[in-house]
Amino acid sequence: MAKKDRLFSEFKTVSNEAWMAKIKADLAGKSVNSLDWEVMEDVKISPIQFNSPKKKYQPLIKNGNNDWAIGEDLKVGAAKKTNQLLLSKLERGVEAPCLILTKIPTKTDLNKILENVMLDYISIHFDSNKKIDWLKFMQLLNEVVPLFSKKPKLLTGSIGFDPFEKPSEENLKTAKALLLTKNRKSPHFKVLNLSALTQFDQDNTAVKEISTLLSKGSDCLSNFSNKRNAEKVLDAIQFEFAIGLNYSLSIAKIRAFKKLWAMVLKAYGVKNVAPFITAKLHPSTQDTNPNTNMIRSTTQAMSAVIGGVDRLTILPSDQVTKKPTDFGYRIARNIHHLLKMESHLQVVEDPAAGSYYLEELTDQLCELSWKQFQDLTI
Repeated sequence: MAKKDRLFSEFKTVSNEAWMAKIKADLAGKSVNSLDWEVMEDVKISPIQFNSPKKKYQPLIKNGNNDWAIGEDLKVGAAKKTNQLLLSKLERGVEAPCLILTKIPTKTDLNKILENVMLDYISIHFDSNKKIDWLKFMQLLNEVVPLFSKKPKLLTGSIGFDPFEKPSEENLKTAKALLLTKNRKSPHFKVLNLSALTQFDQDNTAVKEISTLLSKGSDCLSNFSNKRNAEKVLDAIQFEFAIGLNYSLSIAKIRAFKKLWAMVLKAYGVKNVAPFITAKLHPSTQDTNPNTNMIRSTTQAMSAVIGGVDRLTILPSDQVTKKPTDFGYRIARNIHHLLKMESHLQVVEDPAAGSYYLEELTDQLCELSWKQFQDLTI
């Protein structure tokens, strides 16, 4: 007798019908549908979920594990001070820092900022709230990287350029030039950051976020790829999600996007390429009480990780009411460390696989998002 059979041999198998009969009896005439939870508009889900031979749940493509890079934002100021802060963050566990630019630094300043940073062991990311000539910046970065990397062509990271946030001929031209530069100098660097942050409105916009990113990703492939270079274009793309307060919905949102993106890739003749997903906790989800944020951030981070993001940025708990402190950043990093070193959530390829409730929620989001995506592409 198998070990599993021995373990459960004392318990009788209970059919789905028997469970439903018991539930209806306990409800004493109240409708089972009255228990349904309205997650968001057009999405209702029952708390009563059963396995079904009609449903076959397969783990999502995640390249063998569920690991994610520990991200943290750093505003770029004076070059020497920025370098000191950057090294301090790396020493304390950050794996994927994001430098927030206000302008393109000079070559001298960029050298100072990256001094003693070992780019072979981390990914390096750049973003900006201002208009930046990203092509000029990438050319500068490619000049500087060989000073801090033994294998510059293996550089990983990203820039915050989304050519389809405000589509224009200029943006398409810049995107094509960035792809050419990337393929020659840094083939694994993400130069197209397709973002859904501006679509986020608490937890009411999951379908819109998913369909928007599917549309942007499809536009990337149709504008920049052909049968020979599709995988090179895919290696240039990262998808950016905001993480809200609804735990289950945040998990299902990421998983639904992965399932649907695989369908988009199939249309382009590409199989088994997982999307690179970066995520951050949205500032609007934070409370004025730092202690509340510590708890919220933990559950938000868990939902992002279980959903299967590749890079995650957790906000400092005290960022809302004042300038973030070292303590706020430390707590944010420690959440990552707890989820990895104590919970081991990076080990299982798809932690949510087989959870009937989450699978059902994922499937509902898939259905609605795919329909909205089709409407966008008509």
